[in-house]
Amino acid sequence: MRAEQASADVELEHGGKAVKLEALVDTGASRSVISRRIAEELGAYTPLKSHTSSKQQTKKEN
Repeated sequence: MRAEQASADVELEHGGKAVKLEALVDTGASRSVISRRIAEELGAYTPLKSHTSSKQQTKKEN
């Protein structure tokens, strides 16, 4: 498969902001992802708690 066959022009929207980009299409993927830069540009970035932080919080609560 050629790269141009596996991509599509898309527009992502979130909270009144929009970003146009070329996206990779993987029909066998079980998840969809975007880069941190795009998520931040849209105001949609939510950092995940690290595994270490979760353990430390549990210790503080006990």
